[in-house]
Amino acid sequence: MKKIIFLAISMCMFLLTGCTKQSPSSVVEKFIVSMKEDKYVEAMEMMQFSESVSDEEKEEWTGLMETKMSESLAEKGGIESYEIVSEEIFDDGKAAHVVYSIVYGNGETGEETVSLVKQEDKWLIESGK
Repeated sequence: MKKIIFLAISMCMFLLTGCTKQSPSSVVEKFIVSMKEDKYVEAMEMMQFSESVSDEEKEEWTGLMETKMSESLAEKGGIESYEIVSEEIFDDGKAAHVVYSIVYGNGETGEETVSLVKQEDKWLIESGK
């Protein structure tokens, strides 16, 4: 009986999460979690690149990001916690900034601003490439 209740609750949560609209903050949160869990390919799928960037270049960038980020996070003791501080969607509805604070395993803290763009009803983190 407990398994049935658990499955029913899990299904409801899955359906509710799938029906919610994606927000800039939710993309940044998912990006941070992907980085924390060493899921760099997943993280890269949340990034926006110009059309002139080839798939090969994206793969190279993913490898570079994996190397640099894993080294950096290891030096800092990984990501202990994070919090979304603010979200601002600009008047045109196609650009946003999300500010988050982060605490690393070694106690170091920081605050970052992430720029996002909306493409085809999907928020993506600007890569600068």
